[in-house]
Amino acid sequence: MDARTAELRLLAAHVEDLREAERGALARDLHDELGQLLTGIRMELDVTEAVRARGGDIRPQQEKLEELLDATLASTRSILAHLRPRVLDDFGLVAALEWLTTDTARRSGLDVHFEARPEEFEVPGEVATGVFRIVQESLTNVLRHANARRVDVEIALTTADSGVWGSPPTVLLVATVTDDGVGLPPEDQRRPVSLGLLGMRERATALGGTFGVAAREQGGTVVTVTLPAAPRQTAEGAP
Repeated sequence: MDARTAELRLLAAHVEDLREAERGALARDLHDELGQLLTGIRMELDVTEAVRARGGDIRPQQEKLEELLDATLASTRSILAHLRPRVLDDFGLVAALEWLTTDTARRSGLDVHFEARPEEFEVPGEVATGVFRIVQESLTNVLRHANARRVDVEIALTTADSGVWGSPPTVLLVATVTDDGVGLPPEDQRRPVSLGLLGMRERATALGGTFGVAAREQGGTVVTVTLPAAPRQTAEGAP
C-alpha cells in the first residue's frame, strides 16, 4: 500500500471519528438542553391544567410557558447554528466568520480578532463553505491544543498571474488563522491527522487550492489556505 493510500485511509477513519463525535455532541445538546426544556413545558402544562380545573388564575403558568418556549426556540437556533450557521447562506462568508470569531471569543474567553480585506465581498458557495469549515477547525485546534491567548483570523482577496498569456489574473481568497500559543509539536507535523490538518488540506485541495501550517518564530502557529475565488470552469469553458 503506497503512502497516499494509507493517508487517505487514515483520513477516512478520522472523518468517521469526527462524525461520531458530532453525533454524540448533538445527542447531548438535544438531551441536556432541549430535553430539559421540553420536560419543563410538559410539567408546566400539567400544572396549568390543574390550576384551570379548580378555577384558579393560570396567567402565571402562561407566562412561565412563554419563557420556556422562548428558551426552547433559542436553544434550537443555537444547535442549528453550530451545525451550519444560517448567516453563511443568508449573508456570506465575511458575516459568517464575524459570527464565528465573536461566538468563539464569547464561549472561550480567548482574544479573537477578525479582519476582511476588502470588508465585504462574495465568493462561490463551495469556496465560502470550505473556508468557513477550515477556519472553524483551526479555531477548534487552537482551543484544544495551543494554550493561546490571542488568535487573529484574516481573509483577503488577492490576484496572481494565471500563467496563461492573455488571460486575466486569477482571483484568490487567502485565509489565515494565527495564534500565539505553544506552537505545533514536531510529532503533530508528522502526524497531521491528529489535529485534523489532513482533512483541512484535502478540503482545500478538492477546491483547487492549497493548505499549509507552520510554526511562527515568535511562538504559535499560522494556518494558511489559498483558494480560487472565482467560479470554476467546466471542460467547455462555461461557468
